[in-house]
Amino acid sequence: MAKVKTTVRFKIVELVDRFVDNALANQIGKTVVDEAKRNMSEGLSPVRGYGRFERYKDRKSYPGDLKEARPVNLNLTGKMLEGYDYKISSDGVIDVGMVKGSADRKEIAGYHQDGTEFMAQRKMVPGDGEEWSVKIMRAIRDLYGTRLEKLIRQSNKKD
Repeated sequence: MAKVKTTVRFKIVELVDRFVDNALANQIGKTVVDEAKRNMSEGLSPVRGYGRFERYKDRKSYPGDLKEARPVNLNLTGKMLEGYDYKISSDGVIDVGMVKGSADRKEIAGYHQDGTEFMAQRKMVPGDGEEWSVKIMRAIRDLYGTRLEKLIRQSNKKD
């Protein structure tokens, strides 16, 4: 039986340096923010392992309509979540969280993120050693997979 020798040439090494381009970074940022806001609107933390947001401890002093106090969706006035967005730094890092808005809104978001003596913790972004929910991680993985597939197709083209 004759042996067949095949040579496959991929120029992927040159393309890997440009793996996360501006378009991909924006897609990831938008996807994470959209999915996180969707989770929060349903009363779920977008951070893996935190599940449903805890009920309000002091329902008597809750400033909104008690009928709308469940699910806890962090959307009393909508002002805080207006600042929940993403930005891309000059080195390509995607920051998600309270990136826009006043210092007061960011302070209130910090209270939710970390919790206080009077307020339960309601995680909106992962901390050290934590990650996004499974659904968000799958969406990110799919975006990376699509980008990798495109780069492989480009690298296999003849010059």
